[in-house]
Amino acid sequence: MDFTDFKTGTNDSGRRLDKILKHIFQDTHTTNIYAAIRKKLIKVNGLKTSADYQVTEGDVISVAKFLLEHTYQDETRKKTQVKHQIILQTIFKNQHILIINKPYGINVHSSKSEETDIASIIARQYRDSSSISFTPAPLHRLDKYTTGVLAVSQTHEGAVWFSSAIASHEIKKTYIGIAEGILNERVSWEDSIENKHHVNKSFHTVSIAESPFTICNTKKSITHATPLAYGVYKGKPITLVQYNIETGRKHQIRIQTSTHGHPLLGDSAYNSLMCINTPISYSFFLHAIQISIPKENPLSLPCTIKAPLPEEFETFMQFSLLKWDKKLII
Repeated sequence: MDFTDFKTGTNDSGRRLDKILKHIFQDTHTTNIYAAIRKKLIKVNGLKTSADYQVTEGDVISVAKFLLEHTYQDETRKKTQVKHQIILQTIFKNQHILIINKPYGINVHSSKSEETDIASIIARQYRDSSSISFTPAPLHRLDKYTTGVLAVSQTHEGAVWFSSAIASHEIKKTYIGIAEGILNERVSWEDSIENKHHVNKSFHTVSIAESPFTICNTKKSITHATPLAYGVYKGKPITLVQYNIETGRKHQIRIQTSTHGHPLLGDSAYNSLMCINTPISYSFFLHAIQISIPKENPLSLPCTIKAPLPEEFETFMQFSLLKWDKKLII
């Protein structure tokens, strides 16, 4: 019987055999994998083993070739469905973490198989050829129409530390956006956010709970907003705002800035009545401009990483802001 060999890498070490095999066989049911192990159609280092065996770097997993035929056919079909490649801008990369500048108009994750998303682009372009089970993936989210800093795992170690630091708020995020009206001074907003229910499942928004922190399924959200510059658009006053968030809730900045009287310019989902006229029809301008990372971190990451503004955002500011000194971070 002919076998195909797969050699494990650093990011596979310590994982159960059955978990690694799921990456090889993709959509194959787990019970079929267990059966193949029992029948010696799958071996490790030439020997029969068990599904709960923990692999180490350098182990050779041998799989009967006929088991892989369907998997390879599916993979070939998926690759032919990729209509075009989007080249992502890298702003930092080391062994553990990749930081990209997320473009406008693309979801980080998508539930629609025909829609391109950041996660699938990363999986194709940055896959670790030395690992069977590890696939680089986004470590946090940005809205479809939000641009800027997005972190991607390069190793399992990097993914674990970065995700934990995000959850514990050790990593800080800074955004800039164009809001309607005049925000006169730095303000802090503390609200409780809840999800809205829509008949159209593809469209999701959130709202501020009427009784903060007492309703089930609501989440405390804290945003600090600082005005940076002022301008006029279509005869209406606008403010360039720096947003520093202490929590990372869905649509947090969008709902809070709207609720407190300054919706993002063009954000019709959250009460803006104006449209932005740009060459690619931006819905609104919101850019994750910087993440701040603890100085003492095990991944050798710099303390700050910044993402350049999209050309359309910068052009809009140049024409619409008055006496702007080009300062973006306070």
